[in-house]
Amino acid sequence: MKTLITTIVTLLLTVTLTAQNYVAVNTSNFETDVRTVSTKKISKTKSVSALTLEIYETSNFEYRTFLKDAEDAKKRYQIGREIYTKKELVKIFRKGARRSENVIEFEEFLTDYNPKFLNNVSERETADIFTKFREGTLHAYLDKLPSGIF
Repeated sequence: MKTLITTIVTLLLTVTLTAQNYVAVNTSNFETDVRTVSTKKISKTKSVSALTLEIYETSNFEYRTFLKDAEDAKKRYQIGREIYTKKELVKIFRKGARRSENVIEFEEFLTDYNPKFLNNVSERETADIFTKFREGTLHAYLDKLPSGIF
């Protein structure tokens, strides 16, 4: 009986060890496949000026609906060597608008985030993006209040 239990345990250990080796080999092949697929996606990226133009041309801009559309979109944008999804860029714009008091601070935030962010974006587009993304924030609400309240 003791020999039966030891053989079963030994058999289970050898099977699990070989299964772990097999998985390790397959994951390394998977990583190389992912790298080749991601290099193919890089060639299909757009510049950030396409996104800023889309935001600039939107007349009834609502942050939440635009973010929801960005989550569904599969578009990628290249800024320098970095590649961002549309959702990531929308969140960066919103964060910059919340943390900035004016357009100059907004441009500084974007430049600090990525130095090549504003290369193909005009000043007028930047100002419009700032005002559109700042509309629903607490700072914009407080700016609209009369000055004698506080």
